[in-house]
Amino acid sequence: MTSIHKICLVVTLLFSIVVADIQPGQYDYGFTADMRLRKRAPSQSSIVSGPPRFNGEVQLRPDIRDLQKDEDKWNLYLLALSWMQFTDQESPFSWYQITELQDRFQEAAATFRIPYWDWAAVPPDGDSVLPPSVGDSPFINVTGPNGPQTITNPLFSYVFRPFNTHALDVHLPSFQQRLYNLFSNYPIYANFSNEAWIPGPNNGSYDSLESLHDAIHTVGGGVYGHLAIIAYSGFDPLFWLHHANVDRIFTMWQYLYNDTYVIPQPAVYSSHTTSPGQVENSQTPLTPFFVNETDFWTADMVRDHQVFGYSYAEVANKSRAELVATINKLYGKFSPASIFTRPDRSLRHNSRHTKHSNHRGSYKANGISWNSQSSNRPFLGAIFRNGRYREWIANIRVNKHALGGSFSIHLFLGDVPPDPSLWPVAPNLVGTHGIFAHKSVHGHVSDRMVTGTIPITSALMHMVASGKVSSLHAEDAEPFLKSNLKVRVSLANGKVVNARHVNGLCINIVSSAVKAPESNSTLSEWGDMETHFNLLA
Repeated sequence: MTSIHKICLVVTLLFSIVVADIQPGQYDYGFTADMRLRKRAPSQSSIVSGPPRFNGEVQLRPDIRDLQKDEDKWNLYLLALSWMQFTDQESPFSWYQITELQDRFQEAAATFRIPYWDWAAVPPDGDSVLPPSVGDSPFINVTGPNGPQTITNPLFSYVFRPFNTHALDVHLPSFQQRLYNLFSNYPIYANFSNEAWIPGPNNGSYDSLESLHDAIHTVGGGVYGHLAIIAYSGFDPLFWLHHANVDRIFTMWQYLYNDTYVIPQPAVYSSHTTSPGQVENSQTPLTPFFVNETDFWTADMVRDHQVFGYSYAEVANKSRAELVATINKLYGKFSPASIFTRPDRSLRHNSRHTKHSNHRGSYKANGISWNSQSSNRPFLGAIFRNGRYREWIANIRVNKHALGGSFSIHLFLGDVPPDPSLWPVAPNLVGTHGIFAHKSVHGHVSDRMVTGTIPITSALMHMVASGKVSSLHAEDAEPFLKSNLKVRVSLANGKVVNARHVNGLCINIVSSAVKAPESNSTLSEWGDMETHFNLLA
């Protein structure tokens, strides 16, 4: 691996702010680090390329929890981030190269790829959804050329610290359901990829990867957090961890549905090279990213993610059936569909042939996980009919720029806490959808309508288990939701806005009869969406 590629690797990790006036500060190398850096000639173009293959093999991007288990790569990662943060902003680090890394760090750098943060997977026992290395402490231990030291944690932002990490745990069922639904019910790229509202009768494709991406920004940012503000989000420690995971999700989805991709569509926003209404396609230059001195990358050129020298364990040398099994294992825990992917085949049999079963499950966060046994599992007859269950979803449509910046739409079952600061961790919170918007916009873009969803099924299973509603079936669930489902809207600064005053906001409660998978190597099969009522009507 060349020195220049090592430094390009480090440059991609620039996503955190300098934490001022907090000790102990950066790593002490025992010498003036800048004196050991050799300036290279600046390039006049921004050529983007991935690191070279190591021994001819593409390296995997790891989950951040797994990266932490590799001592050398973890230390290299922290040292690189720390060095980046404490470099004079007037001296771009991308113009320098590291010259004296220890041999083992050289080896670690050759196979290092930036990690991702999987915000939709159930974390290890005792952990929050947010890894402890990111959100627990402003300081962290690291081993470098000058021995072990405690330094300012480059993965921790001072602005981020007031945020309650429990909010991510509370939102886990909602985020996981959304992701599982995207994998199982969004086989078309145009629907899966972006949040733009497509007028028409199809109410089964209101969600998208972009929409879920936005929700993580707003929930992860909290009140006044950098992650929720577009202009500053790139400085939050979670930014690249989050975006690496979004790239991973797209790669997994692409592996499932590899016959669909970019279709010609008019541009919504203007840029330095594109005007609103200009038709873009898979050959449109992705400015300003050069593939060489004269040409830009295009969507067709990056369709294979391995072109940038990395891959993910979920797809590397895996069959489609193996990938589906991984999706069911990682992201099906809050769905009734998971009962059919469990090793216990008797549960599958009982759900199809027995109205009332005494097999029960357990709670996880604000939903029900089907992975263990307890006395609170709802009767299977209250969930399934002939191998199908009813998936309940809130379809949200709104003007992206209705409130002049980012805002959040919260759904609750029952009374809403009077203190808005408690909303993100309220035990009766069904879920939150975030609108990730610029502070101000100009021109016709201000009318842009976008969509997203908040799954309701897991919260309803909770209600069935506690005896507050008889079943997931429409005759029971619909009147319960009409009486108990409440909506609230808040800005990124915490201010509350009347939902009925939000321009273009429409929330339709819909459901679909879903055929659960027959095995862990198949996904759920969705029926047509039925619209039940408008929550704001």
